Amino acid sequence: IERGVKVPNRMVTHRVALQYSYAQGRDFLFNVQGRVFRTNDHYRSTGDITTALGGMTVSGIEVEENPVKSWQGDLDLYMHKKLNDRHTVYVNIVPTIIDSHTERVYITELIDIDNRIASRGYKLLGEGILESKIGKGRLSTGVRSNSSWTRTVYNPADERSREVDGIHNVFAQWSHNTSKFQYEAG
Repeated sequence: IERGVKVPNRMVTHRVALQYSYAQGRDFLFNVQGRVFRTNDHYRSTGDITTALGGMTVSGIEVEENPVKSWQGDLDLYMHKKLNDRHTVYVNIVPTIIDSHTERVYITELIDIDNRIASRGYKLLGEGILESKIGKGRLSTGVRSNSSWTRTVYNPADERSREVDGIHNVFAQWSHNTSKFQYEAG
C-alpha cells in the first residue's frame, strides 16, 4: 500500500533571443542572434509505504527528489557578401556554451542514494563558402567545422570525464541548369 503526500513540484523554463540584422541591398547581409535557454526544475515525491507479507506488516517512508538545472547560450553570426557579379562569400559561426547539473536523491529506511552529475560543454560550428558563377552553373567551395568539448563530473565518486569531438571537412559542389533539367554534384 502506498499513500502519497502532496509535495509541490517546480518546473521553470526561460527563453530569451535577441536579433540584429544589417543589410545593404542584396550585396551584403550581417545577422547576429543571441539566445539563452534556462531550466530550473525540481521534482519531488514523498509517501508512506506499507508492505504486508504473511501476516507481518512493515511501514516506512519514501522520499525522492530530482533537481535539474541547466542553461545554454549561443551566438549565431551570419554574413554574406557579394564580391562582384560572379562571386559571393558566405560565413556562419555559432559558438555555444552548455552547463547542466542534475541530482537524484532517494531515501527510505533502508536505502539512501544521492547521485549528482555536473556537466559543462562548449560547441563551435563554423562554415565558410565561396560561390562562383561559371556560365549557367555555380561552383561552391568551402570548409565546415563542428567541434565540441565536454567535461562531466559524477559524484559522490568524484569520477571525471572529458570528451573532445570534431568533424571538419572541405567541400566542393557544382550546380548546373539547362533548359530541361537541373543537376548538382559534389
